[in-house]
Amino acid sequence: MANETSNVLAVLRNLLLQDSAVVGLVSNRIRTTHIADPDSVPITYPFVILSVFGGASRYNGHLMNTSVEVYVYSKTGVDEALAIYEQIFRVFQAARLYRSAIATRGVVRETDRPRDGFHDGLVSWYVRATYDVISAA
Repeated sequence: MANETSNVLAVLRNLLLQDSAVVGLVSNRIRTTHIADPDSVPITYPFVILSVFGGASRYNGHLMNTSVEVYVYSKTGVDEALAIYEQIFRVFQAARLYRSAIATRGVVRETDRPRDGFHDGLVSWYVRATYDVISAA
């Protein structure tokens, strides 16, 4: 099936990597998985994680709603994470998703504003917001 969850994440990641302001803030440090063991890999801050946590599919599977959490991590503090998040919001909010090499097409919209926290394992601040991606193939 062309409308797969991994395609949704790939299109979102690509959209962020095409934005010079986002790249200027986090370089290419936009992940689609959480860091399981922070002691096993070197981590450069700040970075972004796009994480699927649910959704729904229509009967034939060609139309899907995917809930995606956007995390922005910072060693500096919540202020830096929020500044990066606001640029991501400018890129994502009501964006049309398309990449010629990926069959998935859709739109994205924020459903929950960012909330902040501190990650004890990564010893860093973060903000997390939720988006709904409506996609079709």
